[in-house]
Amino acid sequence: MNFVKILMNTPNGVVLTSKWLKQQGISKDLLKVYRKNGLIQSIHRGAFIKAGDIPTIEGAIYALRQEGLSVYIGGATALMKYHNTWQYLRKNQKSTLFSIKKEKIPQWFKSFFANDYTYIPTTILNDDGFQQTPQELGFVIPFSTQERAFIELLQTCPENISVQEAYEILETLVTLRPKLLQNLLEQCASIKVKRLFLYLSSIANHEWYKKIDVSKFDLGTSVYKINNHGKYVKEFNIVVDEVK
Repeated sequence: MNFVKILMNTPNGVVLTSKWLKQQGISKDLLKVYRKNGLIQSIHRGAFIKAGDIPTIEGAIYALRQEGLSVYIGGATALMKYHNTWQYLRKNQKSTLFSIKKEKIPQWFKSFFANDYTYIPTTILNDDGFQQTPQELGFVIPFSTQERAFIELLQTCPENISVQEAYEILETLVTLRPKLLQNLLEQCASIKVKRLFLYLSSIANHEWYKKIDVSKFDLGTSVYKINNHGKYVKEFNIVVDEVK
């Protein structure tokens, strides 16, 4: 493909990787020429942007997915950016990125966005529960639905977010879909996440919670300690901080 045409078709913020460009017939030698001529700028070895452009984390994720990785925006960031719960989350919180299997993130991404993201392979869930970003970006990448995002958020609790904060977010999630929640929780591989979800949901007591069939969940038998100095909750067999 003609390189100028590639640039014209590349939305702002998108990273062009040498691996993907090679697939389009652009060699490393040609990239050196285009860089010398000022058509592109290097942000790291093997990664480029259009001259004068500023890469975004969404544009970088788009590049990762062009290379076959399953990275997506989930957890707290999906809730904050796409589901309007930002007022309940900490300011300047790093973007939480997930994948449906363990994958090696390229060095260019890790170096350029070193202070901007946390990466968590979400091996506790399969590939249900996604939406697509708005077309206004010029490209689309997946992000988690509210249901999946909250389950992912609990995966990072209490290390990245407190039980109290998680509960305050859940209080606002009054329109979650019980059918999707049921599917996600049935295939969720984390006993901790399922018990914590049920504990918080029982307190919030939204209408959708009454439609969840808990009998279909594998909740294990041993006591699970989420907070070292928390309270033992017999119903869910967990030690956890009380919420207000």
